Amino acid sequence: AYFSNFGLSKVDIASPGHAIFSSILRDRFDSWDGTSMATPQVAGAAALIISARPNLTPYQVKEALLSTARRTRRLNGL
Repeated sequence: AYFSNFGLSKVDIASPGHAIFSSILRDRFDSWDGTSMATPQVAGAAALIISARPNLTPYQVKEALLSTARRTRRLNGL
């Protein structure tokens, strides 16, 4: 998203943080923006990898995430 923040070194992996459909109170759903919506997507992907391969080390999980992520030109140089 145009309003995203980036660290001082580089972006290793990113996920959408704009118009993310999510559950909210009282069994409803809504669309939200921000890093609070993007971060759980990456954490969820890591959890799925660990559920399928529980013996992987944290480094191996990171490598699995990075090696299967789709590159995008919009993050070049970030």
